Amino acid sequence: KNILKFDIHHPAIKSKSGGTYYAETPEDKMSWAKNSLVYALNVAAWFRPKKILLIGFDFKGSHFFGDGASKGSQGDFGLDDKSRNDTVHKINHMRDAVIENTGAKIIQVGPCAEDLFNRVDTLEEALDA
Repeated sequence: KNILKFDIHHPAIKSKSGGTYYAETPEDKMSWAKNSLVYALNVAAWFRPKKILLIGFDFKGSHFFGDGASKGSQGDFGLDDKSRNDTVHKINHMRDAVIENTGAKIIQVGPCAEDLFNRVDTLEEALDA
């Protein structure tokens, strides 16, 4: 009863896997994506925030749990251009949908390999924005 769950259009369902979907509620299906930020933004929107701060999202380098490519995963690391472009497209779509549906400001704290969000250098700046 106290579990938040959601459903996605999984790539195994070919008719829906390539689309980009914003789930207005947990009952709606959202896009499948190779980057968890797509899910995080959509879930955050359900709580109607005024501001979302992205801390530690740099879209490059290794994670604290290791480099996905070296372990054979299909993570951000080593993606071909088509996969990376699809991921960036889905993040951009989700960003725009969250802003349109909630009015929230989304602020990137620190550098990122892609210019996807309004960016500031410090947490203090983000809190003041």
